[in-house]
Amino acid sequence: MTDAFAANGNVANLIAGDFNGDGLSDFIRQEKGAVVDGIRDVEVYLSRGNGTFNPGIALTDAFAANGNVANIV
Repeated sequence: MTDAFAANGNVANLIAGDFNGDGLSDFIRQEKGAVVDGIRDVEVYLSRGNGTFNPGIALTDAFAANGNVANIV
């Protein structure tokens, strides 16, 4: 993950799960608090199956899913 500050528990939610149905554990990074700026506020990181993840994919309409107004669980 390139922006380690954005993964701090005070400014981001990290939610693990299999989000693409391939049987591997992926995660979502959801910004909250002062860092929410409407740019890549919610991203999904898909597992490569070898302990690494593909680059984050920004979810559309991320403002509606940022940690200030909604939690993705």
